Amino acid sequence: MRPDELTKLTRRAFDSLGIPNKYHFHTLRHTHISYLLKEGTPLKVVQERAGHTSSSTTLDVYAHVLEGQDEAAAGAFESAMAEVREKHFTQILPNSEAAKDKTAGQAIVKG
Repeated sequence: MRPDELTKLTRRAFDSLGIPNKYHFHTLRHTHISYLLKEGTPLKVVQERAGHTSSSTTLDVYAHVLEGQDEAAAGAFESAMAEVREKHFTQILPNSEAAKDKTAGQAIVKG
């Protein structure tokens, strides 16, 4: 199938669905790649699916999708560290905040 035939076929399908003319086949590609990145698909996988020769091309075009992920990464790291503190430091440092929190939780369960 030639690219122009695919474009015409897509336009007819969009018209039948009431999708405005400002949207076209390439919009589907952009949306697909954007959702993959937003949902945390590894960059290398997205780069390959997009057919980009390097991940820097993918980042150059889709960096706007990744905004705000730094805060999410920081939150994930904090959660992981809270688990480490809970499991390990309450034994080593019995007077730590984590140990106090654990003791308070046990008192509620026993109470």
